[in-house]
Amino acid sequence: MDPVTEVLEMFPTPHREDLIPILQEIQKRCGYLTEEAIIRTGRHLKLPASKVFGIATFYDAFTFKPRGTFHIRICNGSVCHIEGSARLTAEAEKILRIRPGETTSNGLFSLEITTCLGGCHNAPVVQVNEDYFIRLTPAEFRNLIKKLEDDQQKE
Repeated sequence: MDPVTEVLEMFPTPHREDLIPILQEIQKRCGYLTEEAIIRTGRHLKLPASKVFGIATFYDAFTFKPRGTFHIRICNGSVCHIEGSARLTAEAEKILRIRPGETTSNGLFSLEITTCLGGCHNAPVVQVNEDYFIRLTPAEFRNLIKKLEDDQQKE
């Protein structure tokens, strides 16, 4: 059974308030939301696909194309910006050879700039998948990328 069907079957009596949990679970299993997943979720909840897509695009947690194994989010909120997030972004672009919104050709890293990760008192903040890294310098960021690459090669 495909992952979208599995998720939809977890909600046998669908309600509109199930939309976000359904989309979250589909993205968790598939890595991103496909057009087909949006359409099927809409049918399941008896909502137009345009409504489902509109809600999904409102939240920056949802993505519509594959992300890297390591999804890097660099906060560029006011405090993080003042504390050097632009330098981290420049370092990320240099090391990874991608721009925000892109994924490396080997599928290992994707890069996103976000407005706030909620850690202003520890700025600048970087999130890699579910882990947060605080007060990073460009050199520390470079070391983090190297460690992630090394750890991935060991697997």
